Amino acid sequence: MPEETSELLETKSITTFDDLPPELILYIFEYLSMTDRYKSFFDYDTRLRQLVKRWTTYSREALNADIKKLSTDHSCYKHLSFENGGTEFIVAPEGSERRRYPINPQTIDTSSFHWSFHMTKHQIQIPDERIRKILFRHTFRLNPFFYHQPGIASTKQDDKKHQRSFYDGDIIFSKRHSNYFEPWIQRNYLEVADEIFKNPQTIVEKALMPVGEAEWLKANRIIQKEVDQVWEELRSLEDFNPLKIQYTYEFLNKWNF
Repeated sequence: MPEETSELLETKSITTFDDLPPELILYIFEYLSMTDRYKSFFDYDTRLRQLVKRWTTYSREALNADIKKLSTDHSCYKHLSFENGGTEFIVAPEGSERRRYPINPQTIDTSSFHWSFHMTKHQIQIPDERIRKILFRHTFRLNPFFYHQPGIASTKQDDKKHQRSFYDGDIIFSKRHSNYFEPWIQRNYLEVADEIFKNPQTIVEKALMPVGEAEWLKANRIIQKEVDQVWEELRSLEDFNPLKIQYTYEFLNKWNF
């Protein structure tokens, strides 16, 4: 056999990555995180991009962690209101995690995917108008009950046994005579309204426990529903890469979470 023919046969017998069937590529995907899939294959070619887009989703566990971080951020509750049912937010995908400070939004994690929360009244700048329309189509509202930092309280000052209280119920107690809280509680939790407006703080905090739990669960369901819808709509964009979305933040006297 001529040497040229032998070399040609050897060359043709080599299997490259491009020759791998979709089933084998999906098997490889199982060993890779979401970010690794996008970083490694999204910009490789059209076939791999479609496989990544179709067979990759975000981590629900990671979303829950981002929600928990927001709900335990002490600065968060100061910006939450009962007006119009709560403060309006959007949720946006990001290929990094930032500190929640208005002056120094330092990136602290660039190796994993996160969901960031932004109040719509601050309207972050999103250069891609398609993405902006999707995010602002799925707004949701959070009220001060979303703040979920555990605490304990006693019904009497000399009680030796402390009982669990509503998470920072004093925050809500301080708002109970505001223009927005009373109509909100009357409309949504009429059964506890009398206890809240006619009793001292320790009793009020106890009455607010089931309200706080109900509102916390409701907020989680709403956020997860909106995230699912945002994710599906963004994935419909041919060139959507969640790790490369660009935002411009206006942090002066403003907050993002």
